[in-house]
Amino acid sequence: MRYFLLLCLVGLFAQPLLAQNTLQRPKNPDFPGRYGGGGPLSKLSATATVGSGWINGGASKLGDIGFGEVSVSYAIIRSMDIGVSMGGSLLCNPAFVDQAGAIISTPEDLLGVKCTKSWAMAQTFSVLARYFPLPAYPAFSQLNGGYSLDGEAPFVGIGIGYGQRIISSLSVMAMVKYATLLGSDIDFVQTPGGLRLELGLAWNL
Repeated sequence: MRYFLLLCLVGLFAQPLLAQNTLQRPKNPDFPGRYGGGGPLSKLSATATVGSGWINGGASKLGDIGFGEVSVSYAIIRSMDIGVSMGGSLLCNPAFVDQAGAIISTPEDLLGVKCTKSWAMAQTFSVLARYFPLPAYPAFSQLNGGYSLDGEAPFVGIGIGYGQRIISSLSVMAMVKYATLLGSDIDFVQTPGGLRLELGLAWNL
């Protein structure tokens, strides 16, 4: 499933993105006005989300609601935003297995089964690209790439979302996201990342 989602998103990002025009795209929550109108600040937006627990090999952690992502992005063209983000942890908990096969964890969670990092702040930092392929609909795909502090490795995240404006400068957004560590040398008791649902707000400056 993860590879199918990745293939779909790569296909979306591979479409031509460099043609600028002045047509209004009111459905894009990150680009509320006309390209080139309203000054540079009109193309800025900020988002904040919370997320479900990471679904990795089962839905048992789905209800572990936690911190999602805070981002600031800029609409460089009619169909593409770029920005930076700070997110929560990709880990369910910090427990890992040492070279002798013993579980190294906290006294409160000796077996490493409790999700204690749901609301851990400032654990992932990344750059992002958000692409809006359908001018008539507020749908988007998102690609994140950055570093996980507590995972001690780079990570990548991909997602598909929808942003519905509720007032002139405020939108509700929902996104299905998949994220994973890249090249981690740590054998965590519970695999970091996976699928999750994120829900939040987008504010157009």
